[in-house]
Parts: sequence; structure tokens; C-alpha cells
Amino acid sequence: MDKLIPTIVLFLAGCLANGAEPAPNLVKNGDFEETAPNDPTLPAGWSRRQSTSKTAYRDPTQAQSGKAALVVKNQDDASAGWQGIQQAVPCAPSTYYQISLWGKTQGEVKGQLQIIRGGKAPAANFFFSSANWRKFTYVVCSAAEPGGTLQLTFMPWPWGFAGGMIGLDDVVVTPITTTAQVSELIENQTLDPATAGKILQALLARPPAELDREQAKALLAREKLKAEITLQQKAVAFQITSASNEIETLLDFAEFDLDELKGKLPADEAERARRQLSELRQTLAAKVADFSNKAIAPHPCNFWRYDG
Repeated sequence: MDKLIPTIVLFLAGCLANGAEPAPNLVKNGDFEETAPNDPTLPAGWSRRQSTSKTAYRDPTQAQSGKAALVVKNQDDASAGWQGIQQAVPCAPSTYYQISLWGKTQGEVKGQLQIIRGGKAPAANFFFSSANWRKFTYVVCSAAEPGGTLQLTFMPWPWGFAGGMIGLDDVVVTPITTTAQVSELIENQTLDPATAGKILQALLARPPAELDREQAKALLAREKLKAEITLQQKAVAFQITSASNEIETLLDFAEFDLDELKGKLPADEAERARRQLSELRQTLAAKVADFSNKAIAPHPCNFWRYDG
């Protein structure tokens, strides 16, 4: 831990010094304010996927911000299949991107964001659900081939549920190019330590002038530590579960033996033995829960906060 303190200080200094401008949104008309030239129900820059003007359209009454939002809903006829809207976003090869959107859902469906990288399967799928407008954030890595795209398709999932509808607004796609972005994604729990480490290593591979390297190294050191702690916590949890299961098995055998002695023991002794077994089970459950909370508690570094 002593070796980590200077690294943490450097990380804080880097956070304070980082004043990089945010990357531009790569999505065309992500706020759905503009309409297509020949179809006022279709937002400019977007195309329908198996949908119609009745199932995927701009709705001025649903806006989260601005003057309109996008609504995509299922057909009443289940045989109609998926109803979606899509856009292909240009991207650099092997680059991590942050995707954020405001979404809401209605009926027995979730919102599905399907991302096809470089025009090839398999797709990356993300889901969201909220009765009211809520912001959702995801991270995806583009394909290795140059000249590729991230094809974003939004649709209700699953199809075939009449009345199922999703609302979308303010869709933003930006490359992850700064440690400040990574810090924010870690803070809002979009990134796990392993993925954060991959992104930071990719950032560190860039020319020095493009990044505050000390800041990135400090953050990478922290995420590696968190990943190691997570593995240790999982190992401890497995050991606790295994020991608990073994004791439960012994108690089961004891209860079985007690049943075998039924009629051979005085009633009061048999009842006392059953109470003792029940108390042992309760004590075991309480001890396991208490030990688990202490042994698998989040490490203090998991609560790092960056208010840049």
C-alpha cells in the first residue's frame, strides 16, 4: 500500500490538470430534432429496420430534452417481427467508445441496443428498462479492421408483445480518449476493473503528447489492485460457501439420525435435540453472513471519487 500512495498523489494531480475538451458526438442527429427531407416522422440520419412510420417515429410529445424524442413500438401482430431504427457510426479500429442515451420503456418490454461492429457478427447487445426517462451508459470496442462502423439499432425486446414501446433521446457516441472519461465510467459503475485496465493500457500505448501519462498510470495501478482484490474476494467467498455446505451436510446427517431414533428416545429429549439442531442452523447462517460481510467487504479504493 505504501508504494501505491505516491501513485495516488500523481493521479490526483493529473485529475486536477486535465482540462481536455470533450470529444464530439459521432451520432448524426442523436437528439432527433431534425427530420428527414421526405418523411417528417423519420429523424434525419436514421433509417428504419423492419419498422414503419407507425412503429418508429419522432414524437414531439415525448421529448426528454429539446423538441422531440424517438418512439419505437411493437406491432400488434406478433408475426411482424422486430421493429427498429438504426444508424451506422464511423469508428477507428480497436478503439473503445462510450455510448450514452436517455431511454424509457412501456409495457412488457425492455429497450435493446444492438451494436454490429465492422458489419460482422457477433453483435454486442445492451438492454435498458425504466418507466421514466433515465440516462444509460455503455462501453464497446470497435473491430480491428480499419474503415469500420458501429451500427446502432434500437428496438423493443422481445418483439411480439403488443403495447411494448421504448422512448429514446440524446444518443451520444464518443471515443474514450482521456483518463477523466475512464474515471467517470468507473465512478458510475459502467466499467469493471478488468475492462478499465484494458482501456488504460490502450491509452498508454498512444504518443506521450496525447495523454497525461502519470494520470493514466496511476489509474491503471488502482484498477489492477481492484481486480486483484476482486479475485481474492471471490476465492474467500468460495471457501466460505464450501465450509458452510459441509457443515449443513453434517447437520442433515444428524437430523436423519435423530429421525432414525424416533420412538427410542423420550419425547422431551428428542424435542430438545431438534431445537438444538435448529439453533445450530440459525447460528451457522448468522456466522456465515457476518463473516462474508467482513471478508468480502468492498476495498476502500473501490470508493474512489473523482469530481473533475
